[in-house]
Amino acid sequence: MFRFNNNNNRANDTPQRDPHLLEEQLKDMRRELELVREALHRKSLKCALLQQELEKSQCTTCHQLLSVVSTSSDGTQADGGEDEENACEASNGHTDVLTKLQAELQLKDARLVKNRDKIRFLCSSIARLQQECANKDQTMTELQNELDKFRQVVRPLTQVFLQHTADEYDAAAHGGVGGTRMVATGSEPRMKRQGCSAEPLSDLVDENSELMKIPKSELSRELIKSAILDNDFMKNLDITQIREIVDCMYPVKYAAKSLIIKEGDVGSIVYVMEGE
Repeated sequence: MFRFNNNNNRANDTPQRDPHLLEEQLKDMRRELELVREALHRKSLKCALLQQELEKSQCTTCHQLLSVVSTSSDGTQADGGEDEENACEASNGHTDVLTKLQAELQLKDARLVKNRDKIRFLCSSIARLQQECANKDQTMTELQNELDKFRQVVRPLTQVFLQHTADEYDAAAHGGVGGTRMVATGSEPRMKRQGCSAEPLSDLVDENSELMKIPKSELSRELIKSAILDNDFMKNLDITQIREIVDCMYPVKYAAKSLIIKEGDVGSIVYVMEGE
């Protein structure tokens, strides 16, 4: 018999969170957040440049108006002793200048309105991007918290399982685990069965920890792999997880007619039978 211990497999139809998937989602969220922040920074710089251009345009218009008023006043004082015709010509000249400046002022006002609309749009875009950044930060925090909770729950279970596996392996090594044995049961001989148990720990143990691989024959490996692929739940595992399960399963022997598990019971161990 081969036994597979999985504390997270209490219900085959219960969806489980993959820590690798959560980490990939966090990386994607971080990359997307960096792009959003860069776009936000560029829009802020553009908004500042438009504001500076607007202030500069206003200052230029004010200086031009003051210059026209000053020139008009000086011309009036200097020509006070001239005749009426020269005064009219000067007045007409100033009127043309004022008309031209008024046209330029209207053009600058229109440009000012356009720049203000653009600034308003950029401000709304900045606010929207800031809200997106806040939402992504919150999502990243929630995913990180969920991943931390998952690790906090699984790490103690993994340590206990590794210790249990090491103890059983040492006991089996010192006790001399052999093949199958014959025991007398009534009038007919019965074969004593043996089993292996393991758990795919690539997602549960630390990166520096190594999986404890149990040596086994090629026939036993094929038997375990075939049993995994026949299971409706475990057949969806990737090939790496299946290989780890096969490598880490350890032998356990049970006497004939022993009650191992009843159909319908909730458990965290998967058994693969070997022998008759």
